[in-house]
Amino acid sequence: MNLEKNILAIGAHPDDIELGCGGTVSYLSSIGYEVYCVFITRGEKGGNPVLREKESQKACSILGAKEVFFGDFKDTEVSNSRDLVMFLEKLAIEKKASMALIPNEKDTHQDHRNLSLSCLPAFRKTPTILSYESPSTTSGFCPQVFFDIGEHMETKRLALEEHITQKDRDYLEWEAMMNLASYRGNQASSKYAEAFEPVRIQADYLFK
Repeated sequence: MNLEKNILAIGAHPDDIELGCGGTVSYLSSIGYEVYCVFITRGEKGGNPVLREKESQKACSILGAKEVFFGDFKDTEVSNSRDLVMFLEKLAIEKKASMALIPNEKDTHQDHRNLSLSCLPAFRKTPTILSYESPSTTSGFCPQVFFDIGEHMETKRLALEEHITQKDRDYLEWEAMMNLASYRGNQASSKYAEAFEPVRIQADYLFK
């Protein structure tokens, strides 16, 4: 298969991608990659699903995403299933994805865990798979890949501000996100960074 410089960023709920790898999406978009954001649910347990979908559409547009997709899976009831694997695999084939950014399995939220597990078979032919951290990721998360997002922190902040329905959520406190990005940046010898656990990296493809 002739893979392009196309990336799938996968989230269980609206705002997951923006929180976990929004700076990286902005960075990769800025250097010529086409990033497609995929949300498995519309986050109906956390607010009006129509509004939440619109918020992520706007947020991902700010980050430079090429297109945004939403699945019809139920919020808080996402399971590691054949239907989910097929949904994700279809997108990977259609978009000729060379990289997938996925949730991490080491997470206290069941939707994040189950989505992560379904991503593994769905993206089995995708050269590079990196899993990002979220506010509910556990201490077992052990990053080995970092993206310098120093020039993209402001873009990430603007994207997250689009999630007006979630503005009172603790996990959207900007100071906490700045602190995490600073901590990850220190690990990566940069000011601000986002961190990932590699599932698989086909390094030669990254330099084509």
